[in-house]
Amino acid sequence: GRLGGNASCNLIMATYTMDGDRLTIGPTGATRKLCPPALMEQEQRFLAALEEVVKAEIRNELLYLYSADARELFRASRQ
Repeated sequence: GRLGGNASCNLIMATYTMDGDRLTIGPTGATRKLCPPALMEQEQRFLAALEEVVKAEIRNELLYLYSADARELFRASRQ
């Protein structure tokens, strides 16, 4: 599949595959808009964490994404 969204400043896009609860996110591409330093730093932390995702789980209508060492990296809901 494909994913896309806003990473604070820039739009991002990537491919992903799921095998059970295992999630692999392909290389992430992004637009190259320049934003204030704080937003750019936040965006870089977000993109780095996205690269760590290896597991996805849906509980109580929330999506949880985890790293290989079982740290919760993200929690998201539908809007």
